[in-house]
Amino acid sequence: MQQCLLSWAKQIAALLAKDLKIEMRTRYAVGIGLGFCITSFLLVSIISAHVELSRAGYSVMFWLIVSFASSVNIPIAFTREEDKRTAAMLRLLASPSSVFIAKWLHSATFTSIISLLLLALSAVMWDWSSATWEGIIALVAVVIFVSLGLTASETLLAAMIARAKMRSSLMGVIAFPIVLPILIPAVKCTISCLTQGNVNAAYILWFIIYIALALSLSLPLFEHIWRC
Repeated sequence: MQQCLLSWAKQIAALLAKDLKIEMRTRYAVGIGLGFCITSFLLVSIISAHVELSRAGYSVMFWLIVSFASSVNIPIAFTREEDKRTAAMLRLLASPSSVFIAKWLHSATFTSIISLLLLALSAVMWDWSSATWEGIIALVAVVIFVSLGLTASETLLAAMIARAKMRSSLMGVIAFPIVLPILIPAVKCTISCLTQGNVNAAYILWFIIYIALALSLSLPLFEHIWRC
């Protein structure tokens, strides 16, 4: 049993390293994600210069940008395999669970990086820097948890639409209702971090439960989708 788990972990590490190496060479996913985030961020900033937004309004805009950026970014991990015709080899050499976990960790890594960069821009441009250090640290933790949750629920959808036409538009439409249960608490946590300097532990617990549910439901379904 221990040897099987070790072999499974090595397989995940190898797949993740492969995806990260390709991304560092092409910078395709990062470029798309950052381009979308910066464009959306500048649009919100320009609008807010004429129409004053509260911190609650900025929090909603922040998480909408992160959500749609992740939905645009995540399918790339699977469409790259389909376009380069390496998916068939992956199906032969790697277990479905290791492929899913590797793709999830890959997407979560870059979604977290993009979200933290957007958070840094927000602190400067949206006057979030007036929040306490405790609030900023708590908000960073929230960003990481929510990024893990978003990608955990969207990785299965990305695999489903990887072979479909008009992939990017499909992902945004299908994913949004599924990520609402984590986006609404994320907005509330952001407001709490900025105004009170802390976050309710119940929300962190919900993020962990959401991630666990997303993974436990996605892994069995992914095997059937991946083998088709």
